[in-house]
Formats: sequence, structure tokens, C-alpha cells
Amino acid sequence: MSENKQNCPANAMFAKWRRAVDIRLYKVYGITIDDAGIDDKRLTNHFQSAETPNDFVYWVGEKYDLDPKTDYLWHQR
Repeated sequence: MSENKQNCPANAMFAKWRRAVDIRLYKVYGITIDDAGIDDKRLTNHFQSAETPNDFVYWVGEKYDLDPKTDYLWHQR
């Protein structure tokens, strides 16, 4: 009997990490993983390297020269 991959703790950890990346991408750049076109192979490589979600999002921003959405927000005085 083969183990269900969705119940594997490593997959649960990856799913949690992936969700944290998606949330951080949206908070910082206003985009999602899907918007950015980042595939699971790239995500898996960074996850397996023990990169934090914040570090990965920073790397994406640097690699693609993204501007944080705070650069475009008007603040009330």
C-alpha cells in the first residue's frame, strides 16, 4: 500500500511554506505565486534549501526588479 502524498508531513510543511510565500508576495508586491509565474519546481528547490518565505520573496523581488507596493501608496497625513 502506498502512502498518500497529501498526508506526508514534508508535503504539509511545503504547503505551509508555499502559502507563507504567497501571502508575503501579496503583502509586499501585490502579486501571487500564480501572478509571478513561479512553478512548484522552483519553489521546491528553495524550500529544500531551507530558505525562509521572506528570503524567497526578497530574492524574487531582487531577481525581477520588483517595486514594493508601498512605493505607490499614498498615506494620509
